[in-house]
Amino acid sequence: MVSEERLEVNSTVAGVGSATDAPHASRVSRTGILARLRGPEAVPTGLLLGALAVGLLAITPLVYIILRAAGADAGGWSRLLGARVPGLLANTVALVISVAAFTAVLGVALAWLVERTDLPGRRFWRWGLAMPLAVPAYVGALCYLILFRRGGLFEQALIQWGGFELGQVPLPPIFSLAGVTIVIGLFTFPYVYLPVSAALRSTNQTLEEAARMSGRGPWSTFASVALPLAMPAILAGVLLVSLYVVSDFGTVSLLRDRTFTTAIYTPFTGDIDRSGAA
Repeated sequence: MVSEERLEVNSTVAGVGSATDAPHASRVSRTGILARLRGPEAVPTGLLLGALAVGLLAITPLVYIILRAAGADAGGWSRLLGARVPGLLANTVALVISVAAFTAVLGVALAWLVERTDLPGRRFWRWGLAMPLAVPAYVGALCYLILFRRGGLFEQALIQWGGFELGQVPLPPIFSLAGVTIVIGLFTFPYVYLPVSAALRSTNQTLEEAARMSGRGPWSTFASVALPLAMPAILAGVLLVSLYVVSDFGTVSLLRDRTFTTAIYTPFTGDIDRSGAA
């Protein structure tokens, strides 16, 4: 008897609720249908014109390069493809891969230390590790040249206080692939550190705690849980670093590395072969 009364009350309440919600649901459905019929809202004319103007300004150099390259003769193409381009491509790709690997390891390691350990001064390091982005890489390269080139401050200090002779001081090989990689990487690793750090902060740490409770060690937990979750951020940061390396001119020219940017600059500015440079 009691159960029958409860069923009647529940059915009555459900009927009242459905009757009350019916107009609201119909309004929502009508709103959705009207939105689909109207389609997306029209772009304001001023915003559209502004976007077109910015787009035209952005592609102007590309259009000039394409038109200039189209004016190159067959001899210029054969010289470029036969001798210069393969070597420049190999040097550029090697530099991109080495800097990408270096910044990926450094950026992920620093992000893990800041976000997952009791590193002293974590609040300072969280933003302090982004400060290298405020220093242009070519300025950093110039500083390292002043310090570690032959006759630089490092060699002078060792000659004066260490008893070395001129030319006997062992110096780091900054005029090499490893030297260029380290110099550029030290000023571009925040492109990886920042997104990975943000990804680790937003990741639920209970997943890592569950892995540790199941018997996994710190390295196994990092490789199986944290690293896959942070992989999209790592790839995004590595992509930014790679694009920076391809476009960098000041650092590679100061450190005497032959890449596409240094090879393009001389004929393009010296009016020697602008079509070949393009």
